[in-house]
Amino acid sequence: MKKKIFRVLWIMLLTLSLLLAGGCADKSKEAVKSNKIRIGSNRAIGTVTPYLAQALGYFDNKDYEIEILEFSDGAALMEAMAAGQLDMGIVGVSPVATWSDKGLDVRIVASANGGGHVILTTKERGFSSVSDLKGKKVAGPSPGTVTDTLLRNYILPKYSLSGDDMTFVTGMSGTDMVTSLVNTEDIDAIVTWEPFVSMAELTYDNIQILFDASKEWAADTGKEELYPVNAVAATGEFCDENEDELKDILNTIKKTVDYVENNPEEAYGKIAELLELKTDVVERALQRSQLTYEVDIDATMETLNWAYESGYLSQLPKEEDLFDLRYITK
Repeated sequence: MKKKIFRVLWIMLLTLSLLLAGGCADKSKEAVKSNKIRIGSNRAIGTVTPYLAQALGYFDNKDYEIEILEFSDGAALMEAMAAGQLDMGIVGVSPVATWSDKGLDVRIVASANGGGHVILTTKERGFSSVSDLKGKKVAGPSPGTVTDTLLRNYILPKYSLSGDDMTFVTGMSGTDMVTSLVNTEDIDAIVTWEPFVSMAELTYDNIQILFDASKEWAADTGKEELYPVNAVAATGEFCDENEDELKDILNTIKKTVDYVENNPEEAYGKIAELLELKTDVVERALQRSQLTYEVDIDATMETLNWAYESGYLSQLPKEEDLFDLRYITK
């Protein structure tokens, strides 16, 4: 009798274990099937593409799932990528090069946007040129950003100035810089970017542009493409192990950029909703800040040379290490 009871219990335990194993196997299959791809970005004009693609349904019905993780800045995003928490990111070219310099296998696989930086002051201050800012107080970007190196190594040398010729106030948000410029005498000018430029122009009558980097770059180079600011970056491991998915994601980004170009009025409204901006701000901002996917290697290397000359990079990255453009359809 005891043997019979033992046999029944043993069969019950065996059955239970098989059922549990089957359940685990099913969950494992579901996990593999979900194939979640983690993309870092932030809600800004130059990095809006993945959010817009998602809102348009361009990532629906794929063999993979897209998870967009939001970051406050490029430094935090790249730290997460280095920690293995991201597969891809829409991020400034300078942070990518910085982490490549540290030994991280990260590659630029497409561009994201270019242009958008402006030096603003107010009319009553009486400045007519960037030269007039010598000895003045300027609210500027965090050290090492594209905005910072653009200012120090592209804009100021045009006027025989350097960063030592003015006092910089850093750590302010784009909105706070404009507010301080217009409502106080604490600063004389600001170095800012879109959409804060357009927001200021559409809000205040006394805004004055001292330098429009997009316009000056176009005049200097004769190119329609603006200087690179943000790029699509991916880890080397993701590039090597997920070629089909990466190609599809980049073609989806291309499709999204084409949508903005071909349907501007509709696109501006959708972007405005995603970024909680007014539509006229988005429309104006995208005249100065350009969404793109095409990589201009020479221009990107020039912007990285600004970072190198400022001492933020110990060496310029090799093109063959930094760029991996096999996955984007021309």
